[in-house]
Amino acid sequence: MPGTYSRALKSDNQSAWIKGIDKELLTMGKLRVWDIVNIKKDYKLVGTTWVFKLNKNHLNQVTERKACLCAQGFRKTLGVDFDKAYARTG
Repeated sequence: MPGTYSRALKSDNQSAWIKGIDKELLTMGKLRVWDIVNIKKDYKLVGTTWVFKLNKNHLNQVTERKACLCAQGFRKTLGVDFDKAYARTG
């Protein structure tokens, strides 16, 4: 299992991981997860990281390789970088 995006792209299962990455990005685009904005010079951006997972069937055979793009919100400071804490659920 790749621990990073670059390892996923270098793995023997590269095409399957790319399929999972593409599926995640398409879903995020459909859900309008982000907005494109102009960034101020001194603004601290939220980083991202990829998390990879194998889905298996009842015979423990890999059925799908999934990728999840996660925001590193812990890098932000309440009251400095943002005013309200909000997490959409469901």
